[in-house]
Amino acid sequence: MPRNTPTRETAVLIKTIRALVHPLAPKLTGVRPKIRHLAGIKAVLFDVYGTLLISGSGDISYGTEANKTREFMAAVQAVGWNVDDTQTAALFVASWQQKIRALRHNLRRDGITYPEINIEQVWREVLTSWHNKQQRGNQFGRDYIRRLAIEYECRVNPVWPMPGLSDVLPRLKAAGLILGIVSNAQFFTPLALAAFPETGWTSGLFDKRLCAWSYRWKEAKPSSRMLKVILYRLSRYHGITPSETLVVGNDMRNDILPASRLGCPTVLFAGDARSLRWRAEKPECRAVTPSLILTRMAQLPEAIAKSM
Repeated sequence: MPRNTPTRETAVLIKTIRALVHPLAPKLTGVRPKIRHLAGIKAVLFDVYGTLLISGSGDISYGTEANKTREFMAAVQAVGWNVDDTQTAALFVASWQQKIRALRHNLRRDGITYPEINIEQVWREVLTSWHNKQQRGNQFGRDYIRRLAIEYECRVNPVWPMPGLSDVLPRLKAAGLILGIVSNAQFFTPLALAAFPETGWTSGLFDKRLCAWSYRWKEAKPSSRMLKVILYRLSRYHGITPSETLVVGNDMRNDILPASRLGCPTVLFAGDARSLRWRAEKPECRAVTPSLILTRMAQLPEAIAKSM
C-alpha cells in the first residue's frame, strides 16, 4: 500500500467530511500586509485552522460554549440515533460541554497549563453515561464515535482550503523547503486536510515526522512543547536551526509568541477576519512583533524568494 493511501475506515471519514462541507471564502481583515524578504529559510511550519484551512467558526469548535443543539440533533440523526426532542438534545450538549471542562480540569490538576482533550474520549464517555442512564446499554465502537464527531464538527465548524494553497505549497516543496504542521487539533484535523487535494496532505508535501497535533500531546498551544519537539527533529534529521524555520499562523498568542521565544522568524497570517487573533489584551503579545504580516497565502513565496 502506498504511504499516503488511506485505510478503508479513513477513506469513509474523509468522504463524510467532503459531503458535509461547502466552499467558503475568507472575510477581509482590513489589515495591511508587512512583507520583506527573509533570507536563509529552510523549513516552514504551518498552523491549520485559520491558516491552511478557512475555519467557519474561526477555530476548532470545542473551544466555544455556544449552544449547538440543532447541529447535534442533525449529527446524531446522521448516524442513526433519532433525537427529535430539543430539550433532550440540549441536555446532552450540556453534558458534553461539562465533560470537556472536567477533563481539562483534571489535566490542569496534573500540571498542564494549557490542557488539550481528546474529543473521541469525550464522545465515548458521554454517550456511554447517557445511554446507561436511559437503560439502553448501547456499545459504541470507534467507527461510530469518529463518524459522530465528524458529523458534529463539520456542522459547527465547516472548513475549506485557504485560497492559494494549490500553488504555494508545491512551490515551497519544489524549492527544497521542508514543510510541517504544529496545530491545536483533533483526530479529524489531518482527515480534513486529506479531504482537500489543495493542502498536499495526501501527496506528500508535508513531512509527517514534523507534524504535531495537540490532542496526541494532551497539551495545546500556546504551550511551546510541540514546537520544541518539532524544532529538535528539524535539527536532528535535517540540520535546520530555529532561525532557519519560519512559523506561519493566525494567532499572536498561540503561534507567534511561542515561536518568537524559541528564535523562529514568524508570519502572522491575517487572511480571514473569522480567525485572525491579535490578542491585544495580552501584554506578552503586545511586546512581540511578527517578522511578516501576510493577507494572502500567495504572498509567502515572495517573502522567502531568496531562500528558494
